[in-house]
Amino acid sequence: MPVSLTQKKAYVANTQPIFSLVKERFGIAPRIALVQSALESNWGISELATAGLNIFSITPGEDWIDAMVNAKSMDAIPTWSTNGHPVVYFPTKEYSKYPPEKIRYWEIPGDIVSKVPDGAGGSLCVVNRYFRKYVSWSECAGDWGGKLASEPRYADAFEDAKAGNLAGFAHEIVASGYVTDPVYATELINTNILIEQMLLDPPPAAPSTVA
Repeated sequence: MPVSLTQKKAYVANTQPIFSLVKERFGIAPRIALVQSALESNWGISELATAGLNIFSITPGEDWIDAMVNAKSMDAIPTWSTNGHPVVYFPTKEYSKYPPEKIRYWEIPGDIVSKVPDGAGGSLCVVNRYFRKYVSWSECAGDWGGKLASEPRYADAFEDAKAGNLAGFAHEIVASGYVTDPVYATELINTNILIEQMLLDPPPAAPSTVA
């Protein structure tokens, strides 16, 4: 869905206090949080961001996923994740290194809606997946910060996030398996460039009151 410049600027302004708190709690540079959340949430207007208040595309924990994998029927799938969060079910884009004809199921629980060649030997898929639902963007941001700070696979990305090293963070968050998109690092960097341009764009001058 296209996002206007006004909507993008509003997202930057609305999330500034949220990401300032994330910095206080975890030491993560606010720009890192802003860039990744803007990309993941389509500047706060995606269905997951509005209906699930999830701006980092955070999925349920491994225990919940294991329970889903082992369920004998959809009726047996737990409605709540192990930490008490409700979940929501939305379509999302995923990438696979395998061609469509070799994809029999998705590695993480979800229903494949479509799968087409990506032109590089792999596939672009649309997959219905479960995501965590939050009570606020602030709660989601705190969960994201906690994951980076505590989970070993994000250790390198976390160090770059604290240092405000966006290029390093972009590389390490992809290497950690946070996403499947092969061009995700480039998308993060491009999102940051756009934010830089917006911040340098001066506000319109106030109308003159001189008669």
